[in-house]
Formats: sequence, C-alpha cells, structure tokens
Amino acid sequence: MDTDAIPAALEWWANSSTCLARVPVRITPGPAEGSWAAVPVPALAGDDAEGFRFLLDLSPYVLVRLPDDSTPEVEVGHDGDVNRLRLQPPTGSEPTRTVEATFRIPEE
Repeated sequence: MDTDAIPAALEWWANSSTCLARVPVRITPGPAEGSWAAVPVPALAGDDAEGFRFLLDLSPYVLVRLPDDSTPEVEVGHDGDVNRLRLQPPTGSEPTRTVEATFRIPEE
C-alpha cells in the first residue's frame, strides 16, 4: 500500500441528516492539480461493487471526508473499475431531476 495514502471516506448524502452510503477509501495525490486517486478499502466486489457503481451512475458528486473532518465536494470518475477512482473538483452542476406526483385528497 502507498505510504503517502491517507484514509478518507466517500459519502452520499440525501439531505443534511441522511447519509445514503459511506465508502472508506485511501487517497493519494492525482496527476492533475487538485485531483486525487482513491482506492476503496477493502476492495469492492460482487453486490458491493454493483451497488457502488449504481450510486456513481445516480450522482458522481459526493463529499470526501478527510482525516481533519473537512468534507470537500468532489466528482468521482472511473474507467469501469470501481476499485480505481479519480477524484476531482466538480466540473459542472449536477443534472436536475424532475419528479412528478399526483396527490388525491378524499372529499369529505
């Protein structure tokens, strides 16, 4: 394991009180300024890897919790291997999701 790697965690938050997922990682500086390479610890396999890929497909924008408890937002990328991740500052805004609902209130 890289001796310069630091422990961190990727976190997906639904709102300020509900964390949907937390994935422990070890991060090292990436090739581009402000970027990091991340490796899940332990490595993801099977259903865990598929669930992680599903979360990334929903939103690659997550918080990375660092050892000093700071939580910068990052965009997570990968080339098909969810055990080798690229973290970088967000490059765009998260796509807007439209939700439609119909509520029926019974008449009295």
